[in-house]
Amino acid sequence: AWISSFETSIADNIFQSPGLYVNIFGEVIAYSWEDLTDGSINIPINIDEIGIKIEGNVWTGTNIFGSWELADNCDNWSIDNSRIFGEYGFSNTINSDWTDQGFAPCNNSFHIYCIENEFIP
Repeated sequence: AWISSFETSIADNIFQSPGLYVNIFGEVIAYSWEDLTDGSINIPINIDEIGIKIEGNVWTGTNIFGSWELADNCDNWSIDNSRIFGEYGFSNTINSDWTDQGFAPCNNSFHIYCIENEFIP
């Protein structure tokens, strides 16, 4: 999942591919890790794992660089409380808001982004 905690960032947990990041239809989201983390993406990440279009907020805890954002992030993603906050993105945008839109109470039910590491035989 594209999610960071105060223990580790997604950038530390995923192969930073020099190749393409695509959705399940083969549409290019980013041309490389550098492109994925440069502040914008090519198309919104708004297709779920079975091809259904979604629109809404996405828990990320992650800034545009793939790093943990300075926040509690729902107490390291372990608490569901309206007075605790976590960082989220928005699935229907291509600017930095795709991963770093703001903070919301942790009792919200948001999507998460799933990223598959590149397969190298």
